[in-house]
Amino acid sequence: KGALVLVIDRSGSMTGEKVEICKLAAIASVRLLSRRDLVGLVIFDATSTWLVPLQPAQDKDDICQRIRSVGAGGGTIMGPAMQMAFESLADAEVAIKHVILLTDGQTSDPELCAKLGNDMANSEITVSTVAVGPQTNSKLLYDIAQVTQGRFYQVDDPMKIPEIFVKEAQVVRRSMIIEQTFSPQLVSGYNEVIGGLSSQLPVLDGYVLTGPKGGLNQIVLASDQADPVLATCQSGMGRCVAFTSSIDSRWASNWLQWGGFDSFWEQIVRWSGKPSQSTDCDVTTDIQGGMVIVNVEAADAEGKFINFADIEGQVITPNVSSRTIDLTQIGPGQYQGRFQAAVSGSYIVNIRYKKTDEDTRNNFTTTAVTVPVAPEFRDLADNAPLLTQISEISGGRILSSDPNEANLFDRSGLKFPETQVPLIKPLMLIWLALFLSDVAIRRVILDVRAIGRRIASVLLRYRRTKQKEEKTLEQLKLRRQKVRDQLSARSRESTTSRRYEVDEKFEGELPIVKPSAETVEIEKSVPHKKELVKDISEGQASHIQRLLKAKRKAGDDIKKEKTDDI
Repeated sequence: KGALVLVIDRSGSMTGEKVEICKLAAIASVRLLSRRDLVGLVIFDATSTWLVPLQPAQDKDDICQRIRSVGAGGGTIMGPAMQMAFESLADAEVAIKHVILLTDGQTSDPELCAKLGNDMANSEITVSTVAVGPQTNSKLLYDIAQVTQGRFYQVDDPMKIPEIFVKEAQVVRRSMIIEQTFSPQLVSGYNEVIGGLSSQLPVLDGYVLTGPKGGLNQIVLASDQADPVLATCQSGMGRCVAFTSSIDSRWASNWLQWGGFDSFWEQIVRWSGKPSQSTDCDVTTDIQGGMVIVNVEAADAEGKFINFADIEGQVITPNVSSRTIDLTQIGPGQYQGRFQAAVSGSYIVNIRYKKTDEDTRNNFTTTAVTVPVAPEFRDLADNAPLLTQISEISGGRILSSDPNEANLFDRSGLKFPETQVPLIKPLMLIWLALFLSDVAIRRVILDVRAIGRRIASVLLRYRRTKQKEEKTLEQLKLRRQKVRDQLSARSRESTTSRRYEVDEKFEGELPIVKPSAETVEIEKSVPHKKELVKDISEGQASHIQRLLKAKRKAGDDIKKEKTDDI
């Protein structure tokens, strides 16, 4: 077995179409290796990284998936990448050790690279160099290839890179001829070429080593090493079959004695052969976006166009459903129809037509059209290095592809975003306030003593006003109490409030009684007392009426005096 290490430059000069072609070339070289061979991939720019550590090429799908994730990087330092490839191959127990170095050779350590070339030569490691780019260090790469007995390639057209990689990978691949007895394994039992045949096929004694092509190719039979032995493919209007063993006694001696040998090859020939159909119509298809345009050119055996023919179309979609196509004449012998291709896959278009209205025979022709997937879905690889760099710069993390393990809300180790606000506006406001304060301090003189005296006078005036209000209120309260006391005394001592009881009728004149000092005082307080007594005597009213009238008169006078006092 052999070992192959790919050392690929992913610096800024390898952007765009170049990096995609390099990835396809690396994938092609990996596919060419056997499962026992060792393969490794080192990518480098300013740093070097093992994208695929040196390992057996068993899980090629995983290795190719990693290669598809390669993205462009920064500068170029080639020495560490060559050092990693040298150290991995120096101790590898293989018969052939080979390195493919793809770069422009513009590195900051050419001396180290030249020294590593000599070390690889001493360890029997061959290095083939591929110079890519408008400005390459061809001398350095040529010297490395010469000293290690490899080959040097100066590439002007990037499309030649896959061919070079495949050629170089053949240095370490195993023999293309496998001569060992094995029993073919049935991979796909629904293919027409093996319909009705026994699942237990005779053994074969050898085959030519190939690999699966992918796409619309279908592997029908495989070896015990899972290498293709029989494969079929539908390509446009044609079909092809690949059988990697022999049909003679060299490897298929047991098949020659097998009873189903003739039926097996008859079915293959019938399936791959062109079906019989009319040659009057030439059917072509064109894909524009999601629309498939069907063009039919009808002509008779003499080459004359067939006009006004009765043509019907039918399309069978990839999900085995059918629908009709309306074909209209757009020119002499030219008919066109179209249908919408909703999904990608192979569509079968059947055309049935009559040459003239009088013709009663139906003629048939069939074609196939393959609608590829959308361009945005062709590259299914992710740019893992770019995503890793973004997560490192932004302080984030790379989540697991398993949604059950991806904790989206785990904030440990995350840096919360910070927003920087400019300080020009607040600093200008602070400066304006300080400027106005400085001007005020310098230009405005404050008399603190005068301000203190003014405040003291205001407080004193407020205190005096409050004391005067309190004194006035106190005097009013005393005056009110005094008036209440006087009214209470008058009410108790008033003569009109006394009760008189007369036992018998009095006749004659009333006796003259000398008023006392208290009576004189009361008479002075009641100015109309004499007129009231005179009125009563002159009217000769009864004693009770006179008393009641006097009482009412005295009450009115008291009320009036209260009103005057208030």
